[in-house]
Amino acid sequence: MVYRTLEEKVGRSMPITNQLSWMIVRRMDLDIDGVNTEKLYLKAKCNTMVVLAAKVMEESFKLIVDRQTRANMVESVVYNCGLPSPKIAEIPFIATTEAWRNKGMCKLLLAAIETALAEMGAEHMLYHLQKNWLRIGRKKFRFKPLDEAMKREIIELNTLMFPRTTRLQKEVKPQKLEVLVKRLEMKRQREEIKAQKLKIKAQNQQLKEEIKAQKKVRAPRRVQQKIQVPVRIMLPDLNLPATE
Repeated sequence: MVYRTLEEKVGRSMPITNQLSWMIVRRMDLDIDGVNTEKLYLKAKCNTMVVLAAKVMEESFKLIVDRQTRANMVESVVYNCGLPSPKIAEIPFIATTEAWRNKGMCKLLLAAIETALAEMGAEHMLYHLQKNWLRIGRKKFRFKPLDEAMKREIIELNTLMFPRTTRLQKEVKPQKLEVLVKRLEMKRQREEIKAQKLKIKAQNQQLKEEIKAQKKVRAPRRVQQKIQVPVRIMLPDLNLPATE
């Protein structure tokens, strides 16, 4: 069911809000012979989106090279597709473009993915996080360390392994995207108000400095006038004898 539903959703835009949508894409072979225009357009669109996704991933992550094959792991993940199990979805990388970072897009995208996976019958998601992201992953996204049952299960599966990363798990549950969107919108409005206040504060400070500078220019200079006092030197009347 998972594979069939995924294939049906590939290349289809799925709206989250009136302005936001997400899409499942994968690399497709362009076989022009015997393919109608609609399918050809779908394949071309998916391949274009995959290239853009690869570019975002390469800008967001350092080069990860497989020790045995020497292959670029980021490109390998982006340009290939597959699920370890119908019950387990593995998400090795997630990134956003620089212009959309720190705006809640990552959390919103994960919520949309989790909701779709729940509809497909998946039960768990696996994530790979670096050490500096573990605290955020557990607190913000509610990831948990692998339990013993999951450890035993993934031993038999074809899952990925990356150096200096920790695998975490999360139980798949449908997310209330509307509530999350409202929270993000409220957060965005608070940040805009805060930025506006800081801007006004900076403008007021600049205005104060300009007024202070103008007062210094207009202030009359105090010139110390030197008072010249005439000095008379009195010499004694010396009656010296005349020389012969």
